[in-house]
Amino acid sequence: MKKQNIFLVLALILFMAAGITFLFFRNTEATDSSLDTRPRIAAIMIDPDVVFWNDVWEGVHDAASKNCIALSEYPYEQYCSDISGLIETAVFADVDGILLRSQDTPSDSLKNALQSARDKKIPIVTLDVDADSTYRAAFIAIDNQAAAAELAKKAADLLAEGKSAAVVKTPDEYMSQAAASRVTAFRNTFENILPEVKLTVIELPLDDGLRLPVLMQFLEEHKDIGLLFGCAPKVTSVSINAVSRLSLADDVCIVGFSESKEAVEAVKTGTVKCLVMQEPYTMGKNGLEYLNRLCTTDEQTETSLITTPFRLITPEDFHADSQSLNPLSESQ
Repeated sequence: MKKQNIFLVLALILFMAAGITFLFFRNTEATDSSLDTRPRIAAIMIDPDVVFWNDVWEGVHDAASKNCIALSEYPYEQYCSDISGLIETAVFADVDGILLRSQDTPSDSLKNALQSARDKKIPIVTLDVDADSTYRAAFIAIDNQAAAAELAKKAADLLAEGKSAAVVKTPDEYMSQAAASRVTAFRNTFENILPEVKLTVIELPLDDGLRLPVLMQFLEEHKDIGLLFGCAPKVTSVSINAVSRLSLADDVCIVGFSESKEAVEAVKTGTVKCLVMQEPYTMGKNGLEYLNRLCTTDEQTETSLITTPFRLITPEDFHADSQSLNPLSESQ
Protein backbone atom coordinates (compact mmCIF):
# COMPACT_ATOMS: atom_id res chain seq x y z
CA MET A 1 0.00 0.00 0.00
CA LYS A 2 2.84 2.31 0.83
CA LYS A 3 4.51 1.54 -2.50
CA GLN A 4 1.29 2.44 -4.29
CA ASN A 5 1.18 5.78 -2.45
CA ILE A 6 4.76 6.46 -3.41
CA PHE A 7 3.97 5.72 -7.06
CA LEU A 8 0.91 8.01 -6.88
CA VAL A 9 2.99 10.81 -5.42
CA LEU A 10 5.68 10.38 -8.08
CA ALA A 11 3.07 10.32 -10.81
CA LEU A 12 1.50 13.48 -9.42
CA ILE A 13 4.90 15.21 -9.33
CA LEU A 14 5.66 14.20 -12.93
CA PHE A 15 2.24 15.38 -14.06
CA MET A 16 2.71 18.76 -12.37
CA ALA A 17 6.22 19.08 -13.86
CA ALA A 18 4.88 18.32 -17.31
CA GLY A 19 2.20 20.97 -16.85
CA ILE A 20 4.70 23.57 -15.72
CA THR A 21 6.99 22.70 -18.62
CA PHE A 22 4.09 23.03 -21.06
CA LEU A 23 3.12 26.43 -19.64
CA PHE A 24 6.74 27.58 -19.73
CA PHE A 25 7.19 26.75 -23.39
CA ARG A 26 3.80 28.18 -24.20
CA ASN A 27 4.74 31.47 -22.55
CA THR A 28 8.11 31.41 -24.27
CA GLU A 29 6.49 30.89 -27.65
CA ALA A 30 4.06 33.68 -26.92
CA THR A 31 6.90 36.00 -26.02
CA ASP A 32 8.89 35.05 -29.09
CA SER A 33 5.78 35.43 -31.21
CA SER A 34 5.17 38.93 -29.85
CA LEU A 35 8.75 39.86 -30.64
CA ASP A 36 8.38 38.55 -34.16
CA THR A 37 5.47 40.91 -34.77
CA ARG A 38 7.75 43.91 -34.38
CA PRO A 39 8.77 45.43 -37.71
CA ARG A 40 12.40 44.67 -38.46
CA ILE A 41 14.02 47.66 -40.10
CA ALA A 42 17.59 48.04 -41.30
CA ALA A 43 19.11 51.52 -41.04
CA ILE A 44 21.96 51.93 -43.53
CA MET A 45 23.63 55.31 -43.11
CA ILE A 46 27.04 56.88 -42.70
CA ASP A 47 28.82 56.47 -39.40
CA PRO A 48 28.07 59.31 -36.94
CA ASP A 49 31.44 60.99 -37.30
CA VAL A 50 29.96 64.48 -37.61
CA VAL A 51 27.39 66.27 -35.47
CA PHE A 52 24.74 66.17 -38.21
CA TRP A 53 24.69 62.39 -38.61
CA ASN A 54 25.04 61.79 -34.90
CA ASP A 55 21.78 63.73 -34.49
CA VAL A 56 20.14 61.80 -37.33
CA TRP A 57 20.99 58.53 -35.57
CA GLU A 58 19.59 59.89 -32.30
CA GLY A 59 16.27 60.64 -34.01
CA VAL A 60 16.23 57.13 -35.49
CA HIS A 61 16.99 55.52 -32.12
CA ASP A 62 14.26 57.48 -30.31
CA ALA A 63 11.69 56.59 -32.99
CA ALA A 64 12.68 52.90 -32.80
CA SER A 65 12.29 52.88 -29.02
CA LYS A 66 8.95 54.69 -29.08
CA ASN A 67 7.45 52.47 -31.77
CA CYS A 68 8.97 49.14 -30.59
CA ILE A 69 10.92 48.66 -33.82
CA ALA A 70 13.60 45.98 -34.06
CA LEU A 71 16.38 48.09 -35.53
CA SER A 72 19.45 46.69 -37.26
CA GLU A 73 22.18 49.30 -37.75
CA TYR A 74 24.54 49.30 -40.71
CA PRO A 75 26.75 52.42 -40.47
CA TYR A 76 28.60 51.78 -43.71
CA GLU A 77 31.73 53.81 -43.05
CA GLN A 78 32.29 51.87 -39.83
CA TYR A 79 31.99 48.58 -41.69
CA CYS A 80 34.21 49.87 -44.52
CA SER A 81 31.78 48.25 -46.90
CA ASP A 82 30.14 49.23 -50.15
CA ILE A 83 26.62 50.39 -49.43
CA SER A 84 25.18 48.03 -52.06
CA GLY A 85 26.65 45.07 -50.16
CA LEU A 86 24.93 46.20 -46.96
CA ILE A 87 21.61 46.53 -48.77
CA GLU A 88 22.00 42.99 -50.10
CA THR A 89 22.79 41.82 -46.56
CA ALA A 90 19.60 43.44 -45.26
CA VAL A 91 17.56 41.93 -48.11
CA PHE A 92 19.03 38.49 -47.40
CA ALA A 93 18.03 38.93 -43.73
CA ASP A 94 14.47 39.45 -44.97
CA VAL A 95 13.91 42.74 -43.13
CA ASP A 96 10.56 44.51 -43.36
CA GLY A 97 11.99 47.86 -44.43
CA ILE A 98 15.20 49.77 -45.13
CA LEU A 99 16.06 53.30 -44.04
CA LEU A 100 18.83 54.44 -46.37
CA ARG A 101 21.25 57.31 -46.75
CA SER A 102 22.06 56.71 -50.39
CA GLN A 103 25.19 57.65 -52.33
CA ASP A 104 25.33 60.89 -54.29
CA THR A 105 26.06 59.08 -57.54
CA PRO A 106 24.24 55.72 -57.78
CA SER A 107 26.43 52.92 -59.12
CA ASP A 108 25.24 49.89 -61.07
CA SER A 109 25.81 47.71 -58.00
CA LEU A 110 23.67 50.06 -55.91
CA LYS A 111 20.86 49.96 -58.46
CA ASN A 112 21.03 46.16 -58.49
CA ALA A 113 20.83 46.07 -54.70
CA LEU A 114 17.85 48.43 -54.69
CA GLN A 115 16.19 46.24 -57.31
CA SER A 116 16.73 43.22 -55.05
CA ALA A 117 14.81 44.98 -52.29
CA ARG A 118 12.06 45.95 -54.68
CA ASP A 119 11.73 42.38 -55.96
CA LYS A 120 11.10 41.25 -52.37
CA LYS A 121 8.67 44.16 -51.81
CA ILE A 122 10.84 45.67 -49.06
CA PRO A 123 10.00 49.39 -48.83
CA ILE A 124 12.93 51.82 -48.80
CA VAL A 125 12.90 55.36 -47.41
CA THR A 126 15.90 57.55 -48.25
CA LEU A 127 17.34 60.34 -46.08
CA ASP A 128 19.07 63.54 -47.22
CA VAL A 129 20.34 62.11 -50.52
CA ASP A 130 17.76 60.68 -52.89
CA ALA A 131 17.83 57.44 -54.84
CA ASP A 132 15.98 56.70 -58.05
CA SER A 133 12.25 57.08 -57.35
CA THR A 134 11.77 53.73 -59.08
CA TYR A 135 13.25 51.96 -56.07
CA ARG A 136 12.21 53.94 -52.99
CA ALA A 137 8.91 54.69 -51.32
CA ALA A 138 9.73 58.18 -50.05
CA PHE A 139 12.51 60.74 -49.72
CA ILE A 140 12.96 62.60 -46.42
CA ALA A 141 14.89 65.87 -46.75
CA ILE A 142 14.59 69.63 -46.80
CA ASP A 143 13.08 71.37 -49.81
CA ASN A 144 16.39 72.25 -51.45
CA GLN A 145 14.85 74.64 -53.95
CA ALA A 146 13.01 76.59 -51.27
CA ALA A 147 16.11 76.70 -49.06
CA ALA A 148 18.35 77.89 -51.90
CA ALA A 149 15.82 80.56 -52.89
CA GLU A 150 15.71 81.90 -49.33
CA LEU A 151 19.50 81.89 -49.21
CA ALA A 152 19.65 83.80 -52.50
CA LYS A 153 17.44 86.52 -51.04
CA LYS A 154 19.79 86.83 -48.10
CA ALA A 155 22.80 86.85 -50.44
CA ALA A 156 21.31 89.69 -52.47
CA ASP A 157 21.05 91.77 -49.29
CA LEU A 158 24.63 90.94 -48.29
CA LEU A 159 26.32 91.74 -51.61
CA ALA A 160 28.13 95.06 -51.53
CA GLU A 161 27.35 97.59 -54.22
CA GLY A 162 29.55 97.28 -57.28
CA LYS A 163 30.57 93.70 -56.46
CA SER A 164 29.76 90.49 -58.36
CA ALA A 165 28.99 86.98 -57.10
CA ALA A 166 30.00 83.42 -57.92
CA VAL A 167 28.47 79.97 -57.57
CA VAL A 168 31.01 77.38 -56.43
CA LYS A 169 30.24 73.83 -57.61
CA THR A 170 31.62 70.63 -59.07
CA PRO A 171 31.00 69.54 -62.70
CA ASP A 172 27.34 68.84 -63.45
CA GLU A 173 27.84 65.13 -64.11
CA TYR A 174 29.24 64.64 -60.60
CA MET A 175 26.77 66.76 -58.67
CA SER A 176 24.02 65.24 -56.56
CA GLN A 177 20.40 65.95 -57.40
CA ALA A 178 20.16 68.07 -54.27
CA ALA A 179 23.16 70.25 -55.19
CA ALA A 180 21.94 70.68 -58.75
CA SER A 181 18.51 71.84 -57.60
CA ARG A 182 20.13 74.27 -55.16
CA VAL A 183 22.24 75.85 -57.89
CA THR A 184 19.25 76.30 -60.20
CA ALA A 185 17.03 77.81 -57.50
CA PHE A 186 19.79 80.10 -56.20
CA ARG A 187 20.65 81.43 -59.66
CA ASN A 188 17.02 82.00 -60.67
CA THR A 189 16.18 83.86 -57.47
CA PHE A 190 19.40 85.87 -57.26
CA GLU A 191 19.28 86.95 -60.91
CA ASN A 192 15.63 87.90 -60.56
CA ILE A 193 16.43 90.18 -57.60
CA LEU A 194 19.69 91.60 -58.99
CA PRO A 195 19.55 91.20 -62.78
CA GLU A 196 22.30 93.77 -63.23
CA VAL A 197 24.82 91.81 -61.14
CA LYS A 198 27.12 89.34 -62.84
CA LEU A 199 26.81 85.83 -61.39
CA THR A 200 29.77 83.66 -62.37
CA VAL A 201 29.80 79.86 -62.07
CA ILE A 202 33.13 78.30 -61.14
CA GLU A 203 33.50 74.54 -61.39
CA LEU A 204 36.12 73.05 -59.10
CA PRO A 205 38.09 69.96 -60.17
CA LEU A 206 37.23 66.54 -58.79
CA ASP A 207 40.69 66.20 -57.23
CA ASP A 208 40.34 67.43 -53.64
CA GLY A 209 43.96 68.55 -53.62
CA LEU A 210 43.40 70.90 -56.58
CA ARG A 211 40.18 72.54 -55.46
CA LEU A 212 41.65 75.03 -52.99
CA PRO A 213 44.41 76.38 -55.26
CA VAL A 214 41.97 76.69 -58.18
CA LEU A 215 39.51 78.72 -56.12
CA MET A 216 42.26 80.85 -54.60
CA GLN A 217 43.59 81.64 -58.07
CA PHE A 218 40.07 82.53 -59.21
CA LEU A 219 39.63 84.98 -56.32
CA GLU A 220 43.03 86.56 -56.94
CA GLU A 221 42.17 87.08 -60.61
CA HIS A 222 38.63 88.37 -59.95
CA LYS A 223 38.95 91.19 -57.43
CA ASP A 224 35.33 92.20 -58.04
CA ILE A 225 33.94 89.03 -56.41
CA GLY A 226 32.06 89.98 -53.26
CA LEU A 227 30.10 86.79 -52.59
CA LEU A 228 30.57 83.03 -52.92
CA PHE A 229 27.69 80.55 -52.84
CA GLY A 230 28.64 76.99 -51.84
CA CYS A 231 25.98 74.59 -53.09
CA ALA A 232 27.21 71.64 -50.99
CA PRO A 233 29.27 71.05 -47.82
CA LYS A 234 32.56 70.24 -49.57
CA VAL A 235 32.59 73.30 -51.83
CA THR A 236 31.44 75.49 -48.95
CA SER A 237 34.42 74.19 -46.98
CA VAL A 238 36.80 75.02 -49.86
CA SER A 239 35.30 78.51 -50.04
CA ILE A 240 35.91 79.04 -46.32
CA ASN A 241 39.54 77.93 -46.62
CA ALA A 242 40.21 80.05 -49.71
CA VAL A 243 38.76 83.23 -48.22
CA SER A 244 40.57 82.63 -44.93
CA ARG A 245 43.97 81.99 -46.53
CA LEU A 246 43.69 85.09 -48.69
CA SER A 247 42.44 87.19 -45.72
CA LEU A 248 39.35 88.22 -47.68
CA ALA A 249 36.74 87.74 -44.95
CA ASP A 250 35.99 91.48 -44.94
CA ASP A 251 35.65 91.61 -48.73
CA VAL A 252 34.01 88.31 -49.73
CA CYS A 253 30.80 87.04 -48.15
CA ILE A 254 30.26 83.28 -48.06
CA VAL A 255 26.79 81.75 -48.03
CA GLY A 256 26.04 78.09 -48.50
CA PHE A 257 24.93 74.65 -47.39
CA SER A 258 26.87 72.70 -44.78
CA GLU A 259 26.42 70.84 -41.51
CA SER A 260 30.08 70.66 -40.53
CA LYS A 261 31.54 72.02 -37.31
CA GLU A 262 34.00 74.00 -39.43
CA ALA A 263 31.17 75.83 -41.17
CA VAL A 264 29.36 76.56 -37.90
CA GLU A 265 32.58 77.95 -36.42
CA ALA A 266 33.00 80.09 -39.54
CA VAL A 267 29.54 81.54 -38.96
CA LYS A 268 30.51 82.37 -35.38
CA THR A 269 33.61 84.23 -36.54
CA GLY A 270 31.77 85.96 -39.38
CA THR A 271 33.69 84.33 -42.24
CA VAL A 272 30.42 82.73 -43.35
CA LYS A 273 27.57 85.22 -43.46
CA CYS A 274 24.68 82.80 -43.83
CA LEU A 275 24.34 79.02 -43.68
CA VAL A 276 21.42 76.73 -44.44
CA MET A 277 20.94 74.33 -41.55
CA GLN A 278 18.77 71.23 -41.58
CA GLU A 279 17.13 69.59 -38.57
CA PRO A 280 18.83 66.17 -38.57
CA TYR A 281 17.06 64.78 -35.48
CA THR A 282 13.68 65.43 -37.10
CA MET A 283 14.87 63.92 -40.37
CA GLY A 284 15.91 60.65 -38.71
CA LYS A 285 12.81 60.45 -36.53
CA ASN A 286 10.34 61.23 -39.32
CA GLY A 287 12.07 58.88 -41.73
CA LEU A 288 11.86 55.86 -39.46
CA GLU A 289 8.30 56.63 -38.34
CA TYR A 290 7.12 56.89 -41.94
CA LEU A 291 8.85 53.63 -42.85
CA ASN A 292 7.27 52.00 -39.80
CA ARG A 293 3.82 52.98 -41.09
CA LEU A 294 4.60 51.44 -44.46
CA CYS A 295 5.63 48.20 -42.73
CA THR A 296 2.71 47.96 -40.31
CA THR A 297 -0.30 49.45 -42.13
CA ASP A 298 -1.97 49.39 -45.52
CA GLU A 299 -0.80 52.94 -46.21
CA GLN A 300 0.03 53.51 -49.84
CA THR A 301 3.63 54.27 -50.66
CA GLU A 302 4.48 57.58 -52.28
CA THR A 303 7.46 58.79 -54.25
CA SER A 304 7.29 62.49 -53.47
CA LEU A 305 9.55 64.49 -51.18
CA ILE A 306 8.55 64.56 -47.51
CA THR A 307 10.10 67.77 -46.27
CA THR A 308 11.75 68.52 -42.94
CA PRO A 309 12.38 72.07 -41.65
CA PHE A 310 15.41 74.18 -42.47
CA ARG A 311 16.60 77.55 -41.29
CA LEU A 312 19.22 80.13 -42.08
CA ILE A 313 21.78 80.99 -39.44
CA THR A 314 23.94 84.11 -39.43
CA PRO A 315 26.62 85.52 -37.12
CA GLU A 316 23.87 87.42 -35.34
CA ASP A 317 22.52 84.09 -34.05
CA PHE A 318 25.66 83.70 -31.93
CA HIS A 319 26.01 86.02 -28.98
CA ALA A 320 29.07 86.76 -26.86
CA ASP A 321 27.53 84.95 -23.89
CA SER A 322 26.54 81.82 -25.85
CA GLN A 323 29.53 80.85 -27.97
CA SER A 324 28.83 77.18 -27.27
CA LEU A 325 25.47 77.35 -29.02
CA ASN A 326 25.00 74.41 -31.33
CA PRO A 327 22.27 75.24 -33.88
CA LEU A 328 22.19 71.63 -35.03
CA SER A 329 20.68 70.43 -31.79
CA GLU A 330 18.06 73.12 -31.19
CA SER A 331 15.36 71.18 -33.02
CA GLN A 332 15.51 68.54 -30.30
